[in-house]
Formats: sequence, structure tokens, C-alpha cells
Amino acid sequence: MRVLPTWNSCCTSSHPMQPLDLRKHVIPETVPSAGSLSLVSDRWKDFWQANCEQLSKILPLSESYAKDCGCLFAALYWKLGLEVGSFKRLLEDKNINWGYFFDHNPFEPHCNSHPNNFIVVPEVYSRSNQFLAAVDFDLAFGKETFFSPYTGDADDDLFASWMLSEHQEMERALGGEQVNSGVQTSPELSSRISLELDSQYDGLRWAVRDTLLAGYRSAYYCHQEDETPCHPELLKGMRNLINLALCIVDN
Repeated sequence: MRVLPTWNSCCTSSHPMQPLDLRKHVIPETVPSAGSLSLVSDRWKDFWQANCEQLSKILPLSESYAKDCGCLFAALYWKLGLEVGSFKRLLEDKNINWGYFFDHNPFEPHCNSHPNNFIVVPEVYSRSNQFLAAVDFDLAFGKETFFSPYTGDADDDLFASWMLSEHQEMERALGGEQVNSGVQTSPELSSRISLELDSQYDGLRWAVRDTLLAGYRSAYYCHQEDETPCHPELLKGMRNLINLALCIVDN
């Protein structure tokens, strides 16, 4: 069975589907096995094992909260989407464009609204259990200082149109579209990544993308906090998962 990518099914068609919220589905989770050490470089092996040990104590607790968050993995994706959506909602409410505009190339916009413009906040600096922080504001601009590059006049309609495009670009990027991911890879690397992705996990891969998008839309459209706040111990487990992911990326 072919699984449609999130960006294709939920962000681009005239009648987009609603993204799946994986938190509503209980999925068994296990700590990475001892063989997983081969995934990381030597300098991160102790750090990897320490996070795995912490996860082994937290996952049994997450099972007791499964009715609220489905699983720790899904709850993390939801929270990351929620944080991105909250930031985009703030920009929208303050009439700040992050950096979407047409400049020297009339056929290709510049766009700062993509996941690669968020960094992971180190735990020691994190406040209010925030995992992400936005960066790259050198090309941002506000509505009160905006003038159309085509007429030289103030243009509220064009500003609103670019703000909408900025939001839509973020949605598609969160949904897995690579055009505006903010990450540039060579054709050789893209080909190798495609070969390494096991197609049997396509369903899960796009399900968590759906959950990421659902969290984003919850914050962006509804102005609401997560209706099922995570237990503090589960937030520690999310940090462990982030640490493991960073170890793999650094390899």
C-alpha cells in the first residue's frame, strides 16, 4: 500500500486531509538495543548509553500516560510542532514577516520559514520546558515598514499574501517537503539517504510528520496550549530522545 507524504496529502490539494494525531494511538516503545552504539561516534557513546539508561526508567511511566499522549515518540513530535506553531502565531499577531519576499529572482522567493531555522536549546538554558528556539532574523521586517518592491508604496494586501505564503511554506516543510527544508544536500547524499530509508517504516515516518503538523496547527490556528500537558518525567524522556537524535546526526 502506498503511503502519501504528509505535505502532499495535508498541505497541497484543494481538499487537504486532516493530519493524523499519533498521540491517540498507543504504540509500544523500547529503549535502543546495545547494538545501537554502532550508530554513534566514539565521543558520544557514553552520552548515548546514559540517555538510554534514563529512557529505560521513563518508558514504563509513559505507558501509564498512554491514554493521554499515545507514546513518548508521538508526544515529542506533537510538542515540537506546537512550539513551531506558537512562534509562527506570535509573528502573525505582531505583523512580523520572518523573511519571505521576492528579490533579485522574480520566480523564486527567499524564505526563512523552515525547520532548519530552529535550534535545539541546551537543557541548561531551556526555560518552561522549551526545546526549540528560532534564529535568522536579519531579513525579517514588519508591516509598518513594508513597501511593495513593485510599486514602492505601502501594500497591506501584498504583505498579507507573503505572510500566508510563509505559513504555507512552513506547513509543507514540516510535512516533509524538501524544497524549503533549509537543508542543502548533494545529489549523492540524497540518493544514499533514500536507499537507507526502509520502506516498511513509511507509514510510521509519515504518521509522525502528521503529528508534527497537527501540533503546529493546534498552536497556529487555535491559540491554545497543549490540552494534555506532559508529566515532567515524560518531558525528561523527550529530552533523552532529542539527545539520541543529535548523537546520530553528528555521526
